[in-house]
Amino acid sequence: MDTSELIMEQTEVNEGQTELDMNDMELEKPGSLEDLIRTLHKIFQSDSVNVEQVQKLMESYESKPSEWMKFAKFDQYRYTRNLVDEGNGKFNLMILCWGEGHGSSIHDHTDSHCFLKLLQGSLKETLFNWPDKSHQNGMTPRAQTILQENQCAYINDSLGLHRVENVSHTEPAVSLHLYSPPFQSCRTFDQRTGHSNTVRMTFWSRFGHRTPYERLDVKLKVSSFENHKHQLLKSRQVAFAKIEERWVHQAGLRLQRLTFSVVEKAHYVFGSEAQTPSALSLAADIVHSCVIHLDRTHEHIHRLESEFEPPLIVADKSEGTQHFAGEQLNLFQSSPHEPD
Repeated sequence: MDTSELIMEQTEVNEGQTELDMNDMELEKPGSLEDLIRTLHKIFQSDSVNVEQVQKLMESYESKPSEWMKFAKFDQYRYTRNLVDEGNGKFNLMILCWGEGHGSSIHDHTDSHCFLKLLQGSLKETLFNWPDKSHQNGMTPRAQTILQENQCAYINDSLGLHRVENVSHTEPAVSLHLYSPPFQSCRTFDQRTGHSNTVRMTFWSRFGHRTPYERLDVKLKVSSFENHKHQLLKSRQVAFAKIEERWVHQAGLRLQRLTFSVVEKAHYVFGSEAQTPSALSLAADIVHSCVIHLDRTHEHIHRLESEFEPPLIVADKSEGTQHFAGEQLNLFQSSPHEPD
């Protein structure tokens, strides 16, 4: 059966009713993560799946770190998406790891159904309405919820957009997500303007193993800014930059070496918003700081994380003349054999 034909049904819940009876659904409480996965496979064999049934099942699983720890892969600077089970093409089950202060962008779910269960720590979910088409107004939070361990939330595009954050500065968080049907891209939104950008989804690891990377050597001659921009867009390459000793990661790529020739002054550009020019000191193989030009605006630099893959322009500006001064970029890219 084509996964696009899967029907997700929602049961009406009477006012004041906060729980559904698992016995009415003839489902046993999963005793382990393996039991949960096995039951999910059974549920999704049907052409019609009940949303509340899935949500209640996932919430009934009591988190045991010993069962999911092998899938929990953290990164120092961004949250990670780690594939646990592919659900026979009907759903993706994954574990997301959130370091202290990590958060997602505001995003949609590409007409997919999203279930989010807390395995450890807590997460803040902020809901937003879809932005108006005129983009005249920013996006105002509609509701906020603090999700605690073992709670399970649900969202789809008809309910709106959301952002998920680990607001703790001392404790990491781990969450279990189910998406049906699986999707490879989504849209992220700038809260200030409502503008959206389509981004590709990637996995930090698959089934407990780090996603393989292959090396790409891309040599770029000194050229005009526009030529460089065209070159990046044409090759679909996304450069990384190290800003103030912190790596800015983009989906599936990691900067290995960035050598600049003549660079005097630079500025950061996020859409149309330019910041104060600053001097650069770039040595071979060591990136102290660099200039970033994005084709779309984003809320903050720290919101660039694993979901994002916008064209990223590395360039400099000196006395009003834009030119690219890079000599060589050595990049790592996700293996083309990987679907994500």
